[in-house]
Amino acid sequence: GVMRSSLDNPYWQSVFNQARRLPKEYNAQITMNNDNLHLAKNR
Repeated sequence: GVMRSSLDNPYWQSVFNQARRLPKEYNAQITMNNDNLHLAKNR
């Protein structure tokens, strides 16, 4: 659910598309940051 809702956002779509071209470590970092943003939103 978290990944889907964020991918619905055009901004996150572009971020994830860019992250795909970069090393997996950076992609994982983006995902972690995204999860942290959602946790902050839910509070």
